[in-house]
Amino acid sequence: MRTLRIKGTGKASRQPDLIVVNFKIVSEDYNYDEALNNLNKRTALLRQDIVKAGFNRDDLKTTNFNINTKYRYEDGQSYFDGYRASHDLKLEFPYNRLLLNQLLKIVSISNANAEFKIFFEVDDKEDFKNELLRNAVENAKKNALVITDAAGVKLGKILNITYDWQEILSRSKLKMEMSEIQNGIDVVPEDVEAGDTVSIEWEIEDYV
Repeated sequence: MRTLRIKGTGKASRQPDLIVVNFKIVSEDYNYDEALNNLNKRTALLRQDIVKAGFNRDDLKTTNFNINTKYRYEDGQSYFDGYRASHDLKLEFPYNRLLLNQLLKIVSISNANAEFKIFFEVDDKEDFKNELLRNAVENAKKNALVITDAAGVKLGKILNITYDWQEILSRSKLKMEMSEIQNGIDVVPEDVEAGDTVSIEWEIEDYV
């Protein structure tokens, strides 16, 4: 039996409709309780900040929390050097430039001293991925028809479909200077672009 296997590539782009702000607070101290207490105080300040910006306190979600011991190395020896506590948090909300500006102006001068990164994402990631897969299958079929037509044979039934699931990157990142935050940002995020692949194997038939 003669077969033809084609790898189809699906591409899609969408305008982001979701803003994700990732925060990180780090506290270091030689004393465990001091490192933890300082971290908790600054986290509480950050929660107060987002309320001032118009969000609910519980909109700020923890994504990671840990406390590790620190060591310094001198002359090939390691010495205890205190504790490092960190708290990663995430705030998601529908795209709203005015609300984003208000949030950034507040957190940029906050005593929470939180690091933050801003991402623009596609909210309905499942639908976005489905569009990529449909486009990949259509691309594979289109290329298969071109090849079989050029070879003078007919595309038969599908024998096998292979797909290796992978996470689709459905976000774009915003970088800015602190001076831009204080003056207010005027940005139009670029479209989120992604791609995916699928392999399809067909039976090849002769024209009768």
